[in-house]
Amino acid sequence: MSKDADDDKLDVAPFFDYGIDIHTKTMYLGDDEGSDDDDDEGLSIRVASRAIKGLHVLDHLENPDPITIIVNTAGGEEMQCLAIYDAIKECTHQTFIKVLGQCLSGGVWILQAASKRLLSANSRLMIHAGTWGLSEDHPAIVKTWVKQYEKDEELSENILLERIWEKQPDFTRDQLREMLRFDTIFTPQEAIDLGLADEII
Repeated sequence: MSKDADDDKLDVAPFFDYGIDIHTKTMYLGDDEGSDDDDDEGLSIRVASRAIKGLHVLDHLENPDPITIIVNTAGGEEMQCLAIYDAIKECTHQTFIKVLGQCLSGGVWILQAASKRLLSANSRLMIHAGTWGLSEDHPAIVKTWVKQYEKDEELSENILLERIWEKQPDFTRDQLREMLRFDTIFTPQEAIDLGLADEII
C-alpha cells in the first residue's frame, strides 16, 4: 500500500477531539480549549476526566512502548492536577512527559509523576504556592477548608521534594518554601539542575 493510501486512512479525529493517539501511544494534556467559562480554564475537571480516560486506554494497549504525554499548560485546579498525577503514577507502562511551551503551577506536580521528564529547549516551568479560592460561608466551613488547604500545601511540597531529593539530597523544605512564596520561573536547564526534570529534548 502506498504512503498516500495510508494517509487517506489516517484518522486524526481522536487526537484532535480527545487528545489521544493509540497508534503512537501519545496523549496531549493542555488547558481546556473548548470552555467559554472563565472559571473552567486550565486543567479543569473536564480536562482531568479526559486525561484519566485517555491514560486508561493507552495503558491497556498490548503495545509495551512507553506512553508519551505532551504537556503545555498554565496549571489549573489543585484537585484535578493531583487526579492526573495519580493516574500517571498508576500506569503500568512507563510514562514520558514532553513539555512544549509552558508547564506552570500544578502542571509541575503532574510532570513529577513521569518515568522520564523531558523539556523542549524553549519551554519554561513555574512553581508557586497558588491561590486559595475561599468564598463567603459559615466560619466553621471556612476553617475546615483552610485546614485542608494547609495539608494540601504540604502534599504539593512532598511531590516536588521527592524528585528534587533524587538529585539534591541536602535541599531543604525551607528552601522550597522560599521558592513557592511567589512565582519562581525556571529555564529547562535550571529545572534539570534542581531536579524537576531530566533532559532537554
